[in-house]
Amino acid sequence: IVNYTISRREPLVLDNATKVGNFTKDSTVISNQTLSVLCVPLLHQGKLNGLIYLENNKTAGAFTPDRVDLLRTLSSQASISIENAT
Repeated sequence: IVNYTISRREPLVLDNATKVGNFTKDSTVISNQTLSVLCVPLLHQGKLNGLIYLENNKTAGAFTPDRVDLLRTLSSQASISIENAT
């Protein structure tokens, strides 16, 4: 999931990772019984500065489009802060 997000450089949202999508056979998804996953790259001027990885094993569909939009905005600000700190 992390490598996929790094290569695509765009957020990945999985609403029910144990049953739907490309990661149903992923060992972490299976062992944690992960339902919802959100992985957002921290990008500044096209440079990857980090990732935000969130998972929820209690609720499917935990990461709504509104939450993803909010995290994209916050991740952009975080990436700028990381760049300025270095």
